[in-house]
Amino acid sequence: MKTEWIKNLVQKLIAISKAVENYFTSGSFGVKFYPFLMHPCFRKSCAFLVSIIAIVSSFSGVFYLLAEHFTILFSERSLTTYFHHSTLELLVPVGTMLDGKITELSPLSIVMRTMFVIQAIVFFFIYAIGITHITHNKLRVIGLVLALGFAIGCSLISGIQPTSQGEFGIYNLGASITFLIGNLTLIIAGLDIYHPTMRFFKRFSITAGIIGAVCILITMFLPTIFSPLIERAGIYTIMMWEILAGFAIIKRLRKIPSLTRPIET
Repeated sequence: MKTEWIKNLVQKLIAISKAVENYFTSGSFGVKFYPFLMHPCFRKSCAFLVSIIAIVSSFSGVFYLLAEHFTILFSERSLTTYFHHSTLELLVPVGTMLDGKITELSPLSIVMRTMFVIQAIVFFFIYAIGITHITHNKLRVIGLVLALGFAIGCSLISGIQPTSQGEFGIYNLGASITFLIGNLTLIIAGLDIYHPTMRFFKRFSITAGIIGAVCILITMFLPTIFSPLIERAGIYTIMMWEILAGFAIIKRLRKIPSLTRPIET
C-alpha cells in the first residue's frame, strides 16, 4: 500500500516537473512575459536595483574599514590592537567573563557586531544581483554558494558570546573559515569576469582572493605573533574588493543597453 502511494507521488512529481519544464521551454513563458520584461519601466527598475547594490557594495566595504578603525581607537590598547588582538576579540563585549577573567578590550563591540550583520545581509546580494551582471556566469552557482556561505558565517560571527577560551578558539576557527570562503568568492568572481573593460577588476579579484586566502590559511596553520595583522589582511582584501566591485558594476552597467539581454563580447 505504501509502495503504491510512493510510486503515485513520484509519478505526480515527475508529471509536474515536465509540465513546468515544457512551460518554460515551449515558448509559453516567453509569449506571456516577454513584453513585460522588455518594458522600459521594468528595465529601468532593474538598472536602478543594480545601481543601488553597487552603491551598497562600496559603502559596506568603507563602513567596515572605518568601523574597525574607530573601534580599535577606543579599545584598551588603541592602535597596538592591530598587532596584538584578532578581529574576533573586538566583538567580545566589555565585562565578558572568559575563564574567570573579565574582558575590557572593546567598549565598541556593538559596532563590530553591526558591521558583520551588514556583511551578512548585503554580501550575497552584491554577488547575486551585482556581480552576475559583470561576469560570464559560467561559475555563477559556485560563486553564489560561496557568497551565501560567507554571509551565513558573518551572521554567526556577529552573534558569538564565548564563555571560555576553548569556546573562543572554536569561534575563531569558524571565523577563519568564513573569511577563507569570502576570499574564495573573490577568486571565483575574478575567474568568471571576461569583458575587456573589466580587466583590472578581474586581476584584482583573483590577486586579492589569493592573497587573502593565503593570509587566512597562515593564521590557521602557522599562527605567529603577527597572526592578528595577517588575519586582518585577509579580511581587508574582501572589503577592498567590495569597494571596487561597486565601481566596476556601475561602470559596466552604463555600457549594457539592456539588462534583459546577455552582455555582448
